[in-house]
Amino acid sequence: MKNPALKVAFLYILFGILWILLSDMVVDWMFVERSTSTHAQTYKGWAFVLFSGLLFYFLIYREFKGKNETQLELAKQKDFSDAVLDTAGVFVAVFDSEERIVFTNETLEETLALKSKEISGKACSEVFANPDLAYWVKNISSKLADDEVENFYEADLETLSSTLHIRWALSNLRAGRRSMITSF
Repeated sequence: MKNPALKVAFLYILFGILWILLSDMVVDWMFVERSTSTHAQTYKGWAFVLFSGLLFYFLIYREFKGKNETQLELAKQKDFSDAVLDTAGVFVAVFDSEERIVFTNETLEETLALKSKEISGKACSEVFANPDLAYWVKNISSKLADDEVENFYEADLETLSSTLHIRWALSNLRAGRRSMITSF
């Protein structure tokens, strides 16, 4: 089962049914007298609570341990990828299917003198002063599946201190139709 909550619930129900059926048979077999049978049923209930609690603990622990290890590994890979992108010496911006920026590297942020949270979620035309660049991103990102599309564009990038002439490359990341623009 892929759904861990459903798996835990199913195993609990199965455990409960088996416990009730088997433990009632054992109590009836072991205790013939009604008074001792009643006490045994009480102890059986306490044992059920204890064992089902332990079952829950181990099932949930196992599920969360695997997820935590996966999340830790993903965080390490993201940190590594971010470090590579930040030290690569190129500008990187990732756009979603609506041409809104979802990621920028430090090089681009430093050049534009903007922080990631100021850029994230904005359209290309809101961040880059060059309207031709914004039009190119919008036009080309929808056609990137076609291998014959020219995905390079030369444009000026206005910064606070100067104007940089940059050659941009647009690539399709294929994750939810995201595009990545890089410069060199």
